[in-house]
Amino acid sequence: SLLSVDPIVMAFRLSPVKRIYSTFSTRAVFKSRCVLSRWKVRFFSDETGSPPSDNYRFASSHEWATLEGRVATMGISYHAQNQLGDVVYVDLPDIGKTAEMGEEISAIESVKAAEDIHAPMSGTVVEVNKDLQEVPEKVNKSPYIEGWMVKLEVSDPDEFAKLMTFKEYKKTYEE
Repeated sequence: SLLSVDPIVMAFRLSPVKRIYSTFSTRAVFKSRCVLSRWKVRFFSDETGSPPSDNYRFASSHEWATLEGRVATMGISYHAQNQLGDVVYVDLPDIGKTAEMGEEISAIESVKAAEDIHAPMSGTVVEVNKDLQEVPEKVNKSPYIEGWMVKLEVSDPDEFAKLMTFKEYKKTYEE
């Protein structure tokens, strides 16, 4: 979980960071994103598009999901947002909408294309990221943190195991 310490969050804001000097190391980290966890600051590279933790799983249709209890948070992968280009609109589903794994749940529009978003797991929509209606570019800037789209109360938590790890997912688009 993210720390909610205002000065730290203000300093990092979970956005692209040009140069960060660690107090524990003299090495500079360039073009990185950071995620504040309970015990450490973790960096992940913009170039690789890797998610901030190993709890992220991916569908072949480029959606990601994390699971906490029976609630899955979902969005689109770094690779997907990179292929779409600048996101200009996110069509969010209604609260209470149900979807099966792989079924269309919403849509996204960019300067290049419009694409359907599919549910990576079966369930009922319990929350949507309303910030994306005002600032859809959060999907581009932070697809795994601020750019999440939907929270689903999942009907079958075992579906999470059917999704790909980041390493498996990355192989699907690098080939």
